[in-house]
Amino acid sequence: MKKILLFTMLSLLSILMVKGQQAIVVKYDSLLFGETRCPGLWVNIPESSIADIEKDWKKKLEKGTKSKVLNKENEMTIFGAQWGDISPEPVNVFSRFKEADSASRLFVAVELKRDEFITKQSPQYTALENMLVSFAKDKYLSVANDQLANESKKLKDLEKNLESLRKNKQKLESQIKTEQTAIDQENYRMVTTQKELEEINKNLTLMATELATLDEAERKSKEAEIKNLEKQKKSNLKNISSSESKVSKSTDSIADKNTAIAINLKEQSEVMTAIADQTMVVRKYESKVNTIKSY
Repeated sequence: MKKILLFTMLSLLSILMVKGQQAIVVKYDSLLFGETRCPGLWVNIPESSIADIEKDWKKKLEKGTKSKVLNKENEMTIFGAQWGDISPEPVNVFSRFKEADSASRLFVAVELKRDEFITKQSPQYTALENMLVSFAKDKYLSVANDQLANESKKLKDLEKNLESLRKNKQKLESQIKTEQTAIDQENYRMVTTQKELEEINKNLTLMATELATLDEAERKSKEAEIKNLEKQKKSNLKNISSSESKVSKSTDSIADKNTAIAINLKEQSEVMTAIADQTMVVRKYESKVNTIKSY
């Protein structure tokens, strides 16, 4: 029960906390690297931290070249990057990272030749802008896909939980049928045994009356018969008591299982509500992923 309530609360919380997609914005600017002011572009990468993007950005800088990135706090510089989409010749790239609200910002300046940077007027400007948007989109899409996978797993867990509850209910219902069958059998056995007991009591009464009219030899024979009937009577009484005990236990067991079924149905209702809520969460993240793909 507590687990189901937790699932429901988490689903409601997820609905409230679903992060809508943010725009990827590119902005022209210039920053100082050492004593050189470098023109370049800022790109925001929504819902990402610097730690999230540093590894992939380093790979992009070092791809296709033997040059290695020079790291400084929140900065990466490489001399001789092979960026064929930007220039057929090796370029120098100056990068800086900055944390922002629910996003990270990446500044990139590209030096084509000594002190010749890509600016708004450069023919390579659009290619650089597109490359940065593509990088930001890939990172943002990775974040959104992870979010979608996480929420989809929650939905699948809830669906598994519901299926488990349904199976448990079926099991309880099957057990109730078995218990009821046992009760019916014991009741039938008691009726049969009770009839035998009534016949034994009738015979015992008749034999007790006959004893007074019998001689010694006949009396001993009749007493043996009476003794045998009394044993049967004792056995029947024991069987009836045993059947009554079994009926009582089965009746209590059915009552317990009916209580468990009532709890189970309530839990199923709660899980179905949680599934409906979580389905809404998943649909929102699916929409978010599709929107980012369209950037």
